[in-house]
Amino acid sequence: MAGVMTKNTKEDTSAIQILEEAFHLLKTIPVETYIPYYFGTMPFLVGLLYFWNDMSKNAFAHEYCLTASLGLALLFIWMKTWQSVFSIKLYEAVSRHKIHSRSFAGVLKMVLTQTVIHSSSIIVLPAALIITIPFAWTFAVYQMALVHDFSMGTDIQTPVKTNFQAARHFTLLNHFVIFILFIFGLFVFLNIGITIYLMPFLAKSLFGLDSLVTMGGFNIFNSTFILSVICLTHLCVDPLVKAVFVLQKFYYQSGKTGEDLIAGLSTIKALSKKAAVLLVLATCLFLPEQGLAAESSKPVLKKKAMTIDAKNLEKSISHVMGQREYTWRMPREEIQKKNDKNGFIYAVLKWSVSWIKKIYKSIESWAEGFFKWIEKIFPKDSKPEKPKESKSFIKPTHLAAGLIVLTAILFVIIILHIRKFKQKKVLETKDGPKAIPDISNENTLADELSSDKWDQLASDLLEKGELRLALRALFLGTLAFLSDEKLITIARYKSNSEYKLELHRRAHTKQNLLHDFIETVKTIDRVWYGMHGVNRQLFDEFAGIQKRIISFAK
Repeated sequence: MAGVMTKNTKEDTSAIQILEEAFHLLKTIPVETYIPYYFGTMPFLVGLLYFWNDMSKNAFAHEYCLTASLGLALLFIWMKTWQSVFSIKLYEAVSRHKIHSRSFAGVLKMVLTQTVIHSSSIIVLPAALIITIPFAWTFAVYQMALVHDFSMGTDIQTPVKTNFQAARHFTLLNHFVIFILFIFGLFVFLNIGITIYLMPFLAKSLFGLDSLVTMGGFNIFNSTFILSVICLTHLCVDPLVKAVFVLQKFYYQSGKTGEDLIAGLSTIKALSKKAAVLLVLATCLFLPEQGLAAESSKPVLKKKAMTIDAKNLEKSISHVMGQREYTWRMPREEIQKKNDKNGFIYAVLKWSVSWIKKIYKSIESWAEGFFKWIEKIFPKDSKPEKPKESKSFIKPTHLAAGLIVLTAILFVIIILHIRKFKQKKVLETKDGPKAIPDISNENTLADELSSDKWDQLASDLLEKGELRLALRALFLGTLAFLSDEKLITIARYKSNSEYKLELHRRAHTKQNLLHDFIETVKTIDRVWYGMHGVNRQLFDEFAGIQKRIISFAK
């Protein structure tokens, strides 16, 4: 590939350099090359999310956990097989020769190889991560195994041994590459998570659409939400990981077999064909010009030179330069004199801008020093460098600026959450445990008081003759008691029907409890949301049902 420099076959390849080449490789390959990767990876990630959510919330998950795990394992094999196809296409783009057999036997061999190798990764990689030191080359072995070369024999041991030697060859480099990729993936994770979290609030502010997030019933630390963000981050970062280790394997093989020279000769051959075509076209275009030149050599009458008056020219130039669009080019002496009269505010703003520039320059110099230190650890080749064919778009200044912006956003979010928590705590301390909520307010939740407090409030309202409010206080006390028993979860967005379904899911064996709770829901819906009146007899019946619910729930 033209964009990948083949001089990096030695040990002195730096982490930044190989990451830049991996980015360039992903930019230059055709779009259809990404189809096998996402065609294989997305079904597995969707299956993983469904498996996680179902196993954590379904009451009958234990009955089909084994079958679901088997299906997830098959999706894992499907993913690794298509990722192998993607990695092989990347390797073919770099080396410029085919290593993929499209026969049925070749595809079957690739599927079996990936199944045997990657089935152990679920155990080996976590163990290597705990030990820490061998994680870099262990992770590299599994990534390089995706590039299955059909010319290396029929056994599995040979490619694994070759990948192991290549991983050990770049051990120190892999530690830096994995560290940089981890930091990069962390910021991608934060970007995606913050974006998804803020989108409902943006939709509410623009279109007035309420959702679970805007109503306060969503927990950002929900395991399903975090896993979803991790899956999206994986889809963004993992192709870069594949490209990095494909390049490493190519550089290692080049040091053994000279594949980089073959790829370079292929590039020269392709360029020579294009040069020959351009030469023929240039010759065809040049010959008619010779004829025209011969004809144009005939004597022709000279035209009289056009003369311009100097005074008129100077007057025209002065008129044009006096227009508004050219005033910024004029001398600034008078403008600076006017700015000196702007006063104290202008001086403060000017000092602030200069101070910010100094901070930015110091951060920029620190970042450049840090990257120079990394380049010293991995020194470049002492030979004179060839002119680069592609411009590097990873610069220390850009990286430093991005880190500063993302850190500032994260700091602001943390400060806002801490303030919100402190304000809530202050309000709770001011109101005290004896604060009585407004029972007539629809936003009053059952967890604002304990079940005993709700019963006491219902008795007080009954003495005042407020039967309708007393009935609702009893119902909220029932919900508070069921929440204490872990049979339901109180939330602002839930309706009475949702509490009924939740109780049916968690207490499906307690039929008497379910029957009485359904009756209380019917009564409270008719009284609170309908036009049904309340008398003392109805209140006493409702209180009796509440006592039975408490006895059944214990």
